[in-house]
Amino acid sequence: MNDDNIEIEITYVEPNNQIIITKQITSNSTLMQVVEESGVLDKIDLKYKDKLKFGVYGNLVAKPNEYILQDGDRIEIYRPLLADPKKTRLQRLAKLKQDNSN
Repeated sequence: MNDDNIEIEITYVEPNNQIIITKQITSNSTLMQVVEESGVLDKIDLKYKDKLKFGVYGNLVAKPNEYILQDGDRIEIYRPLLADPKKTRLQRLAKLKQDNSN
């Protein structure tokens, strides 16, 4: 690795698909630039592509076109949630209470 390169990782997970890519990139590269060049977007289910969000180590990146990556960063690609986790837990709890009262 020369002085102008850094190493990053790109991750994306679906229920039946996990992608982890480690890349050497040029320093001063933006998050979106690296994601697009990696080809990972071609492997993602089309129904999610317009709704993806991006983060680095669990922190959402509001402007992926402007975020400059640092050596060792892990880019995380988030797909939209299909259900609100709080609402789902409340529904499970209500069903459990109903089943226990019978």
